[in-house]
Amino acid sequence: MKQSKIFRICAAAAIGLLLVCMAVVPVSAENDPTHIIPVDGNSTRITPVDPDLTTIMSVGGNLTWVHIIPIDGGSLVIDEGGGTDCTAYAGSWFVENHVPGSVYRFIVECEYADTNRAIGETAEFRLEGPDGAVDTWSINDTPFFNDDWKGTLSVDFMPERPRAYHWEIACSKGGESASSRGDLIFR
Repeated sequence: MKQSKIFRICAAAAIGLLLVCMAVVPVSAENDPTHIIPVDGNSTRITPVDPDLTTIMSVGGNLTWVHIIPIDGGSLVIDEGGGTDCTAYAGSWFVENHVPGSVYRFIVECEYADTNRAIGETAEFRLEGPDGAVDTWSINDTPFFNDDWKGTLSVDFMPERPRAYHWEIACSKGGESASSRGDLIFR
């Protein structure tokens, strides 16, 4: 009798917990995957409700949960092999199934290849988002030391409405520089 009563209490608690969990899971357009499609046609599918891509941010002065959707913001390379050469490439992307309130994170891969052929200058990497947010990285080229570096720059952006937005990337060292403009186009 006592075991039966304990079993019923545990079963009721488990069912109650399942019902609470089901009620907490949002059912809306936010669960639809956002499609990010590069202009060249290769398709990438990203689910904005992935827990690894969800964070708390200040939006309009209030803390709120937001979904972060990563965007390949391009690449910046400064290579000293055979002199200093800077290259920049930012792609263009179409966004389908835009979910209002989503945050798009532009991520730019950066590389500095130091061969000690051009010494004593500063290598600079820069990303400027559509809303003017900026991320930069500078490396002081130390003579006789290998200052190789690989890393990323990133900025977050929450679009006001669907339309075309642009970001800028640039790198420079000494008299060499390169820049590129990327496009994020909402359909």
